[in-house]
Order: sequence, then structure tokens, then C-alpha cells
Amino acid sequence: MDTSNINELQVIIALYKEGNLKISLQKALKLKKVYPRNPDVLNVLGIIYRSLKKWELSIAEYNKILEEFPDNTTYLNNKGNVLRDSGRLHDAEKAYKRAVALKPNN
Repeated sequence: MDTSNINELQVIIALYKEGNLKISLQKALKLKKVYPRNPDVLNVLGIIYRSLKKWELSIAEYNKILEEFPDNTTYLNNKGNVLRDSGRLHDAEKAYKRAVALKPNN
């Protein structure tokens, strides 16, 4: 990812933190067109979708990331959080257990 797009990702995160979910989503989707497999972009999209309670879209973003980074505990925990929030407690528990198995002290 080049510098201008890294800056754009930082803008998206700032907008999200300010509560501008719609604008941050629009910008994140635009950036995803340029970097469709970038884990940072997909993670931000997953977080935004979670905040919008678009559970399946959020889970889909984490599934894409985990295809390439199956042992990343941050993404596993984030997916677990979405699953928990959506009421899929059994699936959330599996994601959390996998993360703990990978990094027991984390």
C-alpha cells in the first residue's frame, strides 16, 4: 500500500472514531477496490460493519483475512467479537478458543 493510501486508511479510522460510520464505510469500500486483499483494509471494514450491526458482512471480511492469515489472533478475536455480538455464541467460542490455543498468554 502506498503512502497516500496509508494516509487514507488513517482518515477512515479517524472518521470511524468520530462516529462518522457512513462516510468511513464509503471510503473503506473505495479503498477496498484498490486493495481487495489487504488485511488492514478488510479489518477496518469488519470493524465498521460490526458497528453498523451488519454481522454477515463483517464476518465475511474476517473470513477473507483469515484465509491468508489463519493464525492471526487479532483477526480471530475480532471475528469472535462479531460472532458474539450477533448471538452466535458457539461459533464465537470456537474463534476465541483457537486464538487462545495460538497465543495462550495473550
